[in-house]
Amino acid sequence: MVVNYYEVKNCRYEIYDNCPVLFPPDDTAESLLREYGFVKLIDGRWCKFLSVTEYQHILHGNVNFDISYNPLKYTDSENTGNNRFSNILSILSLICFAVGIEPFLVMSFTPVFVFWGFAIALVIAARVITPKNIFAKVLSILYIIVGIIITILIIILIIACQHMCDSCINAFNDCHIPG
Repeated sequence: MVVNYYEVKNCRYEIYDNCPVLFPPDDTAESLLREYGFVKLIDGRWCKFLSVTEYQHILHGNVNFDISYNPLKYTDSENTGNNRFSNILSILSLICFAVGIEPFLVMSFTPVFVFWGFAIALVIAARVITPKNIFAKVLSILYIIVGIIITILIIILIIACQHMCDSCINAFNDCHIPG
């Protein structure tokens, strides 16, 4: 197949080392090849390794790259981060998180861990469905930060309880009971 790559006309499209490439005609000026990103192979031939969007442009039957070539036209619209189902899962995870944190205020840990687990599972599902979803990404970062803070607070609480128990035991040992 012959492809016109901007000012480098009549390039041969081939697969070289499992990569789509363009080979320019032998009489093309070296300065023009360098300007458009062509590289010289070990065997002395010049070639242009195509990007994914350039490859998709050719797969759509377009053999001309010119000013009208728009690489954004060939991006994956499914993976732009605006998937409605993923956003719904993220909102549900936020609701589970809020419902789980509310009992935390009255110190009932079982519902906290159950709803926290649901929230994390839903946000992971949202991230798996659309990895570039901004809302799910922000929520997952928020959950990680809150998880780290809760872990630190629990460690501090355990250390404080141990310190209070040690001081009670020491106070009891210092106490002399007449007998």
